[in-house]
Amino acid sequence: MKMKQMAIGICVGTILGCWVGSGTAKAEVFAKGSPVQILTSDKAVAGKLETDSTAKVVKVATADNKTVEVRQGKIKEIRLLTNCGPKALEGKVEEARTRGSGDFTTQFSSAYESYFTDRDVRKSDGTLTSLGQVVLDQLHPTATFVGVSVHDVKITYRGENLAKDWQNLQRVDLRLTLRWKGWGIVTDDGWTKVAMTFDKEVGRWARVEALDTNGVKNTDIWKTAAQVAITALVGLLTGGSN
Repeated sequence: MKMKQMAIGICVGTILGCWVGSGTAKAEVFAKGSPVQILTSDKAVAGKLETDSTAKVVKVATADNKTVEVRQGKIKEIRLLTNCGPKALEGKVEEARTRGSGDFTTQFSSAYESYFTDRDVRKSDGTLTSLGQVVLDQLHPTATFVGVSVHDVKITYRGENLAKDWQNLQRVDLRLTLRWKGWGIVTDDGWTKVAMTFDKEVGRWARVEALDTNGVKNTDIWKTAAQVAITALVGLLTGGSN
């Protein structure tokens, strides 16, 4: 009986060991130089790693040429910002290329809503999060992303006589509302309006501007702080191939 119990215990231990091991195997080390967003309990820091993501003190070079140090024990998440978001928007541009107007809100709104809600931004613990959560955390670092509504989509092409297709696309301008819960003076029905510009010629988001929110009492002060935080993030977001 003891031998049987021991055998069962070994089998169970082996299974648990394999399960734990498989979970550990999914974790990833982000190398020095990687563009990342680091989340602590009260703030988000965006920049390029000056150490790898497993260092006892993780160092990040921010957009204003400062080095921020975050102790490993205070880190909740580290997110890799390279190629974050899906790459399948080219087909949507092709679908709308015969339209004469530069306003493609109807055709593109659902595609861009998916762009922000799809969970495909890699985290160092092996799990995924959404681009909407990444952008939101720079603005409200303790809020939980719920969803997004895209209000305006404007496409700009190079030249008057060139075909309106992906090769000639110059930029995409968006105006959207991020919906969230659990931050500031709002608990379940928070919203924040944001304007964003994707520059295809450089293959990245070139501008992210915080417009308004119901999550703070003084929006003017919030906008100033939010623009500083967003500036640190925007240059790191790449959109895949251009």
